[in-house]
Amino acid sequence: MKTSVQEEEGKVRTTITLPSSLYHRIRRAMGVSKRNFSAEVEYAMEKHVEKVETEQDLADKHLRNDRSE
Repeated sequence: MKTSVQEEEGKVRTTITLPSSLYHRIRRAMGVSKRNFSAEVEYAMEKHVEKVETEQDLADKHLRNDRSE
């Protein structure tokens, strides 16, 4: 996967080169049209990061609780 990044006000523009098989799998799995692909991938990435951050926060709190005992 290749990426290039260009910053603009409020957003970062990036180009990601995917294998065509992965691109088609993502479109099929998410039910996304070519036109909405970028927006849907952005949304999915945001939700994934929020989930990971939540899990890490819970893990960090668990570790802090273990140390305080």
